[in-house]
Amino acid sequence: MIQVLPILLALTAMQTSKKPEVKLVDLTPVTQVTKSSTFKFSKEFSIGGIVLKEGVLLLPQGDSIERTGRLVYSVPRGSLSFHGQFGIPDSDTEGTGEAVLAIFVDGEPLQEIRAVSGQKPVRFDAGVKGAKSLMFTMTGTAAIGDAAFSSSTVSTKTTPKTTPPQETPHKLPTEMGRVNLTSPENGVSVRDGITFKWDAVPEAISYGVEIVMITNSDTKKIPTRYLRAFSARNESFEWNFSEDVLSGEYQVSVIAFGKAGVLTKFSNSKRFKVVRK
Repeated sequence: MIQVLPILLALTAMQTSKKPEVKLVDLTPVTQVTKSSTFKFSKEFSIGGIVLKEGVLLLPQGDSIERTGRLVYSVPRGSLSFHGQFGIPDSDTEGTGEAVLAIFVDGEPLQEIRAVSGQKPVRFDAGVKGAKSLMFTMTGTAAIGDAAFSSSTVSTKTTPKTTPPQETPHKLPTEMGRVNLTSPENGVSVRDGITFKWDAVPEAISYGVEIVMITNSDTKKIPTRYLRAFSARNESFEWNFSEDVLSGEYQVSVIAFGKAGVLTKFSNSKRFKVVRK
């Protein structure tokens, strides 16, 4: 019995160490950025009368109607999918009406989901096999509940009639034309902010702006590529630099979002330099 006990303890430790799922709320985001909003990590809340155990809420802050938030996570090793439920929390008393969730894997757009106030949460399941990073942006008063990275593929239930039909597309249709980025000029130098402009895309309802740092004057602070993403309603976006934006060379490109999850390809890219000092 004395010889068997260590083996049993070792087997028990191996079984308990396996985690088929890693909850989103247990992870620390690599990047966390909000505009006119704030992120709240909650243990329990509800969407459309459905109680969710834990999640991340994007809540309004100030009077601005342009409320966006972005979170970037490192994908846990061995993960095959990222799944959860998305919607507008019942605590939203301002009646924002609609919220949008856009999911990006390794910087590439994968899925866009829309939710309506008062309706049940929309289930989503995004494949992340072999991916290193996952980024999602939320617009409006929005929430993600019971979200986790899983080492197995999660089969979601049939979409309820009360949920928006936009949750089902997983591929990138090509019905919409590519975005034509017109500004800034390549090589322009800026200090405190920059404005991006592009031609309107027919049937586009919003746009996504992706900014990547290519080179950095201080490699000790950022040893790897640096990614930021924003959403825009119209054909321009003004990026006012926060204190953590460092000097270096950046590249910007734009994507358009249409109805029912239709996406365009990313636009032509423009490069610019940020000189903070």
